[in-house]
Amino acid sequence: MTDPGLMRRLSRNVDLFLYDLKLMDSDKHLQFTGVRNEVILRNLKMLAEQGCSVTVRVPLIPGVNDDSKNIGALSEFLSSVRLREIDLLPYHRIGSGKYDRLHMSDRMAAVEPPSAAQMEALAARLRHDGFRVRIGG
Repeated sequence: MTDPGLMRRLSRNVDLFLYDLKLMDSDKHLQFTGVRNEVILRNLKMLAEQGCSVTVRVPLIPGVNDDSKNIGALSEFLSSVRLREIDLLPYHRIGSGKYDRLHMSDRMAAVEPPSAAQMEALAARLRHDGFRVRIGG
C-alpha cells in the first residue's frame, strides 16, 4: 500500500506498473492481508486516469479469491477504470519453507494450487469480459 501522493510522483517516471490485486471485498482483504483495499483501489484508479501503462496481476488462491463474486467485482472495477491487461498468477507454495525456518505457522498450508483447467476457466471468463489475459506473468 503506497501513499497516493508518492504514487502520483512515481507515475511520471515509470513505464509500466505491475499492480497486484488480491481481493475486491475490503473486509475479506483485511482478513487475508491485514489491511483494507481502499487505498490500493484508489491508487490503481488514479494510475488509470493518468493514462499509465498498467498490468493488473491477480494471484489466484483457491477458496480465497477465485470465486465468481470476486472475479465479477474485479472485472467490473477494471472495466470502470478502462484497464484491460490481466496476469492471472496461480497460487504456489514456493515460500512455505520460510515459515518453518521462521518458526511460524503457515495459514495457507492446506491450500492446493489451482489446476490448469481452473486457471483457464477463470481466464476465459475474463477474456469474455474483454480483457487480455495471460496465465502466469
